[in-house]
Amino acid sequence: MKSKKVFLAVALLIFSNSVFALTPQKIESIKDVLRNVQKTDQDTRLEIQEKQKTMMPTSPEIRSLWDKQNFIDSENQRKIEKILEEIGWPRKSDFGSLGPAEAIFLVIQHSDLDFQKKYYKLLKLAAESGDLSKSSFAIFEDRILVREGKNQKYGSQLKIDQNTGKYSFYPIEDEENVNKRRSEVGLESLDEYAKRFGIEYIQ
Repeated sequence: MKSKKVFLAVALLIFSNSVFALTPQKIESIKDVLRNVQKTDQDTRLEIQEKQKTMMPTSPEIRSLWDKQNFIDSENQRKIEKILEEIGWPRKSDFGSLGPAEAIFLVIQHSDLDFQKKYYKLLKLAAESGDLSKSSFAIFEDRILVREGKNQKYGSQLKIDQNTGKYSFYPIEDEENVNKRRSEVGLESLDEYAKRFGIEYIQ
């Protein structure tokens, strides 16, 4: 119980933005860093997604791109950890939009399970306060559940067949009500989401 209280106190301190004063210059500097972080998080992933339309996931070119992305991810993790240590979670009231928070979410979402669990409570607090979108936290929650071998709640996580290159969903908890849960957090219906990955979803 004591360790949980200590963790919560640390999480609240991080969330409070009380470590350093957030001057306009500091905010702009952080925005610049996070814009670059978000771009590098997405660019190669989008390239991989495009190439996988004509190449197998096991092809040398795809593997090389993933090696490149893994290095970028480790650098981005270092950058966002530094920001979180310095100013806490980037609040919408300070930064004017959820953009910086979403950039940090992407980096944590694409990290390993230990890194994700380290920041789980912080992301949960941010989603509850409106400083992270509910849809992003839902996707984050699904990623952790799948990695722990559990059924996902929102159907956001897919796997790709290494031989055929085709996508399919990881198991979904209470699938009959998945679209209701998705709607509650601002996600499109599962059949619309499935179409983006070439899946014909029939509930």
